[in-house]
Amino acid sequence: AVSRPLARQELADEVARHVNKHGACLPPCEPPRLVRTPWDDVLQEMQWMAIDFYEERKWKVHLARRVSYMIKDHFRKLERQKVEHHAATCAAIVQSFWLGVTNKVAPDLMPADLKTEAIELDDRE
Repeated sequence: AVSRPLARQELADEVARHVNKHGACLPPCEPPRLVRTPWDDVLQEMQWMAIDFYEERKWKVHLARRVSYMIKDHFRKLERQKVEHHAATCAAIVQSFWLGVTNKVAPDLMPADLKTEAIELDDRE
């Protein structure tokens, strides 16, 4: 009866020496196959919904950023058009001034681009 526990101990020691010497162990066992329950389906659906909410929030933030940039560009264009309109109005006033005084001003004092217009205007009259 005493020899049996020693034999088991010796066998365990032999296996331990073999593992240490060769570095080999038994391959891990497969986990037992679990039965799928309705609760597992609920958890999986919750995971899908969490991913879907996250992706939709990301999409909405991206869309909001794009819309805000579009609005910003729109108002920037409006401001640019307003400035260009004022500049065109001022240019038209200056041009009408110079065309109105063509007969009273020496030709060398007039801007070069308006000289041709003044000549064309005189030819028409």
